[in-house]
Amino acid sequence: MKTVSPAKFLFVTAPRGTQTYVTEGHTIYSQSKVPEKRESRSRPSIGIVNVKTSGFNQDGAIVITFQRIMMVSQRGQAPVIPHAAMK
Repeated sequence: MKTVSPAKFLFVTAPRGTQTYVTEGHTIYSQSKVPEKRESRSRPSIGIVNVKTSGFNQDGAIVITFQRIMMVSQRGQAPVIPHAAMK
């Protein structure tokens, strides 16, 4: 993804070669989808989650897309955090 930041503008090269500007005052919305999830092969209490996120401006034009892969605790498998560590 290419970005150029002249003055108060952020230029983002969006998918399929379209170009969209984001400026101060624009409203940005996001939508995330989980196309894939699986259990970790080496850590049975951990899941691997693939998340694809798109950001849209107030006109519905895509201004950014990205993908991330996260390791998350499976339901009921979260680590116990001692009460003293939470202060």
